[in-house]
Amino acid sequence: MYRHFIVLGVAVFIFLTVKQLIFNDYIQWLDNIGISVLFILISVIWEWSKKPYQWKKEKD
Repeated sequence: MYRHFIVLGVAVFIFLTVKQLIFNDYIQWLDNIGISVLFILISVIWEWSKKPYQWKKEKD
C-alpha cells in the first residue's frame, strides 16, 4: 500500500528536478526533497482519513 505513495513521491521529486534543470540555472535539492516528503505524508494522511472508524464496536 505504501509503495504507491513512495513511487508518487519519487515521481514528484524527478518532475521538480527536471523542471528546475530545464528552466533554472541551478537545482534546489532540499526544496525538492522536502516537497516530495511532504507530498508522501499528505497522501498517506489523506488515504488514512478516508477509512471510517467504527465507534463503540465492542458494545454492539
